[in-house]
Amino acid sequence: MTGSLTPDGLETREVPLPPLEPGCIETAFTGDAPLTIATLGPEFGAYRKIRTEGDFMAAPISRAFNAIACVPTTTT
Repeated sequence: MTGSLTPDGLETREVPLPPLEPGCIETAFTGDAPLTIATLGPEFGAYRKIRTEGDFMAAPISRAFNAIACVPTTTT
């Protein structure tokens, strides 16, 4: 897949996201807010995945991250 370069030399490309899976932190975010930030504590202990760059990264989310920002739509 070829992307396009920004004036600063950053490559941007559109990548289809895989469907959400059980245990993925994104399932905790509902609604259509343009930005949602969650401070992660023990109540997020059941989440074990996060989508990154078109794939999933397995990690104990509440231990791996202090907070998560959910931005459902981006533009270039």
